Amino acid sequence: MSVEVLVTGAATHLGGNAVRTLALAGRSVRAQVGPQEPTWGLEGLEGVQIVRGDVSSRSEAQRLVRGARFVLHCAVEARLWSRLEGASRRVALLGTERICDAARQAGVERLVHVGAPEGGASEVSRRCVDAALDAELLVRQQLDAGLDAVIVLPTVMFGPWDVRPTSSRLIQAVAQRRILGYPRGGNNFVDVRDAARAAIAALNHGERGQRYLLGGENLAWREVFALIAEIVHAPPPRLAVPRRLAMAASAMSEAWGGLTGRAPTLSAAEVDLAYMVRSYGSQDADDALGMAHTPLRQTLEDAWEWMRSDQRAAARM
Repeated sequence: MSVEVLVTGAATHLGGNAVRTLALAGRSVRAQVGPQEPTWGLEGLEGVQIVRGDVSSRSEAQRLVRGARFVLHCAVEARLWSRLEGASRRVALLGTERICDAARQAGVERLVHVGAPEGGASEVSRRCVDAALDAELLVRQQLDAGLDAVIVLPTVMFGPWDVRPTSSRLIQAVAQRRILGYPRGGNNFVDVRDAARAAIAALNHGERGQRYLLGGENLAWREVFALIAEIVHAPPPRLAVPRRLAMAASAMSEAWGGLTGRAPTLSAAEVDLAYMVRSYGSQDADDALGMAHTPLRQTLEDAWEWMRSDQRAAARM
């Protein structure tokens, strides 16, 4: 069966929103999800074929790509918990190699690879995120072999349809008054829907082999937590937490996650990254991909409304 776009990693925050955006635009989509990943965020979308498959398998990758005009490869995702590091690296490296190779051999018009802006601050977080950077090198090797590919690099994403969940856990934690302090770092924050639309635009626009950073607002974590608190009607965290204390809290959170099998509210890698100050611009994506920028307040309000209105979302927080 032929489709216009194969979206790998359709259960990820960006992948799921990309599938939804494509479907609402009337484009046919094959949405790949892993064997155990949730599909409820994709169900009921017209023109979407949900396919379970392992992108790290050569035969599965070939089956997924067959008949697709474009590929949006969202399966590479930094999983900021050491317990998930091995599986994350396997999907990032072997999955990217297999999907790119299958796409090149099938003659797809373009592959858009979703990567990460940069590595971690220290060995604690670098182990979890450097696989995404190594995967980008594999894409560049395929470019040399003739694949038409573009690389997009979203920053920290907030927004609705976070079915795993990822950043929505922070919103929930503030709403439940489980965050008492803030880290002294900062980052760039983007609406996942803006990032999804820009990644889709890269299927037809942008320069072959180019990297486009998909960013939004540069803010301190203190400002982000205060904004979330205002939206969910909770007191904002008022104390700057020393890094050593935050690391101790993450150790307890990861230990609880190991016992329950649920992702920790706070991981050591997340703490490590939160104490960095990272600032980005997205002028290239604005110019080449027509990237829009939703104000972060609106993004957070929409995410919170989705979390409250969808019982399945609330159950997974």
